[in-house]
Amino acid sequence: MIRNRKAQAAVGVLVFLLIIVGGFIFVYIYHPSLLNSLGIGRSTNISSVVYYDPITFSAALQNPTLPIYTNSQFNVIITLVNHASQPITVSVSPAGCPFINPSENNVITLGSGEVTSFSDSFSASKAQDCTMLFTACFNYESSYQYFFSFENQDYNGLVPIVSPIYSISPFNISISNIKQVIPTPPTPSNETYTLILNPATTEGYVNNGVLRWLSISSTSEIYVASQPALNPQHTAINITPPSPSLDLLSGGALQLPFILTGQPVIGKGYSSLQNINITAGYSYCLQSSYIPISIT
Repeated sequence: MIRNRKAQAAVGVLVFLLIIVGGFIFVYIYHPSLLNSLGIGRSTNISSVVYYDPITFSAALQNPTLPIYTNSQFNVIITLVNHASQPITVSVSPAGCPFINPSENNVITLGSGEVTSFSDSFSASKAQDCTMLFTACFNYESSYQYFFSFENQDYNGLVPIVSPIYSISPFNISISNIKQVIPTPPTPSNETYTLILNPATTEGYVNNGVLRWLSISSTSEIYVASQPALNPQHTAINITPPSPSLDLLSGGALQLPFILTGQPVIGKGYSSLQNINITAGYSYCLQSSYIPISIT
């Protein structure tokens, strides 16, 4: 009798464990967002947001303690480091002192992870005090991918959530007021959102005050809100100068309204995963520390 009771208890425990495991598998497959909210769900393309300048550079006198005399050469050592995953061509130009040729610059191509130093030479024909400054400019891209789903307005269940993907860059790209789950009525609906591009560091700036180009693409229909309604609507928009849509605000920021057409979800709870891809191309510049020059 005791042995039968033990066997029955073991079977009961086994059935209980099977129910628990089966329930977990069901939620894992059909409601992953519930597990995600508990911190035990499957990965949903979560990426940390990391911003930094793709290159760093410095400039300093080669022999800062030695005097500089008229008509004698002195050298500035410039060091460049490429933190990006692709080669970068950098133009380094000096400014700030009367003896500097305005057209003088050095063009250096850095491989991924490469560190290089070079010497720039100067001389002056008369005694003077001034302050030198070096600027390094290069072309770069920043990207942002946002995921969302259209939801039937009558659906009350859970919708899987996928985190945005950011590129490593000196800019923060985002979309204001957009939600990862967008309820849609039985007919297509237009909603206006704003693309926001803000410098995420204080080290550099966008050269010439404008972006070189901007690309917006989506699995849904989109168009720039400042333009008249395009017919037919597009899933990809490429904007290049001299479009006023690329004019930056003070401090290098950009705010561009665009319209996203919500597609109705018929016969089910929510749509398959949708996305918006944004890529910005620009010329970015960094400045060195100031270098005081005293020529006797």
